[in-house]
Amino acid sequence: MHSHLLYMVAFAAAVGVVLGAMLRREAREAVRLAMWITLGMVGTALVLAWAMYFVSP
Repeated sequence: MHSHLLYMVAFAAAVGVVLGAMLRREAREAVRLAMWITLGMVGTALVLAWAMYFVSP
């Protein structure tokens, strides 16, 4: 893996799985929460990256 994007997605997925397992008892709810956490982390990082791109000289 040579892409920062792939590292970011892998990290966000790992965090999502751990938090989903810790915060929900049922497997379906844990998977759903893990998905939302992963998408939220990746989406936020991409939005912030684009914002910094336009702000930087």
